[in-house]
Amino acid sequence: MNNHFLLVFGLLFPVISWLSFIASTLQSIKTKRHSSAIFVPVVGPIMIDWWLVSEGASYWWLVVPWLADIGTLFFISIAPRLAGELWRTSRFTRLFRLVGASDNQTVDISFHKGGYYVLKKNWNRAKGELGVIALSEPGTYHVEGNIFVLRSHTGVIRRIQVEGEVYVVQDFDSLDNYNIQNWTLHLQG
Repeated sequence: MNNHFLLVFGLLFPVISWLSFIASTLQSIKTKRHSSAIFVPVVGPIMIDWWLVSEGASYWWLVVPWLADIGTLFFISIAPRLAGELWRTSRFTRLFRLVGASDNQTVDISFHKGGYYVLKKNWNRAKGELGVIALSEPGTYHVEGNIFVLRSHTGVIRRIQVEGEVYVVQDFDSLDNYNIQNWTLHLQG
C-alpha cells in the first residue's frame, strides 16, 4: 500500500474535525446560539499510526496523532457518559415494559432501575408512503400512587395511570409524532 495514501487519508479526518470545530465556534460567537461541530474520531489517528509504523518511527510518536485529533479527544471525553447512558437503559437494568398499538403505530416503553425509561414508537407504513417510521425518547420517571410520571429529556411530561390490568396515557405536552394521548398500554415482561 502506498505510504503517502495512509498519511493523507489519516490527516484528512483530524483536519475536518479541527475546521468544523473552528467554524462552529466562530458561528456560536457570531450568532450567540449553539452550533455543533462535526467530529470524525479515531479513524485519523489509526491511519497515521499505521503510516508511522510503516515508516519505522519510534513508538513514542504513536501517541501524538491521538492527542492532536480534537474529534478523538472529544470522543474520549464523552465515552464514559455514553457508556453510562447505554447501561442505564440496557436490557440488564430493565424492570418491565408497557406496549400498545393504535392504527399503524406501536409504542414500547421500557422502565429501568434508577428511574430511567425509553419510549420507542414505530409506524407501519405502506410501501412508498412518506413519513416518520420510528423514533426514540429517553427520560426519567417516578411513581405517584398509581400514576407513573415520565419526564423526557426535552422536558415533556406524560402520566401513565394504572387502571386494573391496563395503563392509560395522559399526554398533553407532546408534539404530534411523540403524542400517545389516551393510548391503552399493557404490561409485558
